[in-house]
Parts: sequence; structure tokens; C-alpha cells
Amino acid sequence: MRRLIASCACLVFGLGIAGCGEPEDGRAPSRTASPRIRQINTNNLPRLGNPITPVDEGRLEVTPPENWHVPPRRARWLTRFQADAGSPYPMIFVTAEDADAIFHVNGDNLGEFAAAVRNELLADPGTQRLAAGLEPVVVGGFRGTLYRRWGKSDGRVRERWLLETVVNGRRYTLELRTREGLAEEYLPHLYAVASGLEFIEAEDTALTAVDETPDEPTEADEDNDQDADAP
Repeated sequence: MRRLIASCACLVFGLGIAGCGEPEDGRAPSRTASPRIRQINTNNLPRLGNPITPVDEGRLEVTPPENWHVPPRRARWLTRFQADAGSPYPMIFVTAEDADAIFHVNGDNLGEFAAAVRNELLADPGTQRLAAGLEPVVVGGFRGTLYRRWGKSDGRVRERWLLETVVNGRRYTLELRTREGLAEEYLPHLYAVASGLEFIEAEDTALTAVDETPDEPTEADEDNDQDADAP
């Protein structure tokens, strides 16, 4: 389980680079600027379909983009959506784990959460450059962080865009994976899914939780993803 590194009160961190790329001049991320919260306009986001059965033991209701395919569950994620049933990409999937340091991200501690995620990335030599592009973000009722990673699938570069938040002690990650150069087309679908999340109160989870035993993956569900943060 990843651990959020608690941010110190004396630490002032910087997110002065717009977007989610790496520093153009290769310098270490600045620690002097104030974070800029990115507000995503939800007025023209793609339409969503019908919500799936609540996941994460009934804590979360997720709705896929309209007309996207919902393949069988696998143990690696809570749910996954594909634009085309015959191809794994573009794909949006949702994962969850227990959180540390912050119990619930809101408007008051969004900067603190962004600092914690940023410090977590800085602590790993393999992800330090990602911290420069991390942004606090608001998408409707969703408050969290946004940053980009890279990977490879069948030898081809793919982009990975991640939205992260913490709700009721659970850290949720929504990730979009696309072939390189196609992320701009499908990022609005990721934002739409984030804006449509519904978190279920603890006392109601017993009424909504269902058997979450994942289905056995078929050959069409398999992928050959490899993480690689240098494209």
C-alpha cells in the first residue's frame, strides 16, 4: 500500500508549471510558488450512461461514459470502462486503497493533499519529475490531484492521466490510458466520470454492498501494460 507522506507546516511547495508535463529545462521542481487550483468546466463534458452496481464494498457508485463498454471485473481495479469493447484503449479504470494522513479531501485541505501526493512522488527517484506537473484540481464535486505518467503496451507508448482523491479514509485513483497523442480527445471523459462519482454514507453500505468477487478475465480483457515514466 502506498503511504501518503504527511506534509510539514513549514513546507511551501510549487506547482508553477502549467499542464502535466516534465520541466522543460530539467530543473528540480520549485518549492517556492503557491499551488494553482485548476477548475475544470463541467458544462460541456461528455454524457454519462447508467451507474454500475456500487463498488468498494458499497462505498462508491461509478458511472461510465455513455456507450462505453464495461468489461468483467478483475482484482486489479474496482471497475474499468473501454470506449470500444474490442480494444483496451482508451480505457478508464478506478482503484482504491486505505489512505494515510488525510481522511477526506475537501476545499480546505486540497492544497495539503496535493502537497502530500507531490512529496510522495518526489520521494521516489522514478517519479520525481512527475511532481512538477501535478495540479490540485476541482471537477464539479470532485477535489483531488491530476498528473500524467507514461507507459508502454505491446511496444507502443501510451499516456496515463491520473486523478486522485481521498474520501472517508479511502484513496481513490481514476486513470485514463490512451495511445500517445490521443489523451486530449478522451480527457473530458475522465473528468466526466470524476464529476459523476457518488460516495455512499457508511451506514448505507450494508444495504448497497454486493458480492465483489471479480470475474475470470477473458483473453480479450488482457493487456500487456508496462510502466515507463520516460516516453
